[in-house]
Amino acid sequence: MTGLFNGCFISLLKPPILAQSDRLLSSDGQWPNSCPNYVEPLNFKPLRPQSFFTWLLAVVVAPVVVVACTGEATFTPKPKGYHRIDLPTAAYRRVPDSLPYTFEYSAHAQLLPDTSRMAEKYWLELYYPTFTANIDISYKKIRNQADFRDYVTDCYKLAQKHNIKAQAIEEIVSKTNQGYTSVVYQLEGDVPSVFQLYVTDSTQHFLRASLYFPSADLNDSLAPLIQFVKRDMIHLMNTVDWKKSNLANLGTKK
Repeated sequence: MTGLFNGCFISLLKPPILAQSDRLLSSDGQWPNSCPNYVEPLNFKPLRPQSFFTWLLAVVVAPVVVVACTGEATFTPKPKGYHRIDLPTAAYRRVPDSLPYTFEYSAHAQLLPDTSRMAEKYWLELYYPTFTANIDISYKKIRNQADFRDYVTDCYKLAQKHNIKAQAIEEIVSKTNQGYTSVVYQLEGDVPSVFQLYVTDSTQHFLRASLYFPSADLNDSLAPLIQFVKRDMIHLMNTVDWKKSNLANLGTKK
């Protein structure tokens, strides 16, 4: 009995021999069925080099991932944005017949008399209550070519006075739909007046319009509104005409 137990114990301590069936045999090549307490060991295969490195990588990387996930969150600032602005549909109406000129202005603006200290007769203000924007309208009669040159020079100076803050000033000379000369000054940057223009027949009539917003430092956020009012001003410019009755009256004056 002792010899049998010792034989079983010795056979269990000896390194197993791997047979073709991948099962473990005793040292004599026979199953140790004579050992009643024998339990067949599991078939562990050695780790291949690739498996070892995969395991090592998991052991090293996993703690780093856990620490990164449990650390403080990093917030990335979002780019600057502005509130959505819903613009109305463009619509126009004509100025009263009591003026020496005529044009179409936006139906979303209020036609008001210019009450500033330097205002002259027939000067107007187009006020956009929704946008808090103003278009100042000034009118001058041309008596002679000296008057005409002075008015042109004044318009140029009024645009150039913003040159300190303006990033660029573009001057565009063209003809209106009525065949009159028009000059547009388009300014870029934080300036109070980003769009100015004048229309003239060069002999008798001179009309100037300038756009003003109350917050010059918000021109970037006001860009949709500025573009909307610019289109209104271009429409105004192309619909400017002079009253025939006033043309006759001007011709009779000395």
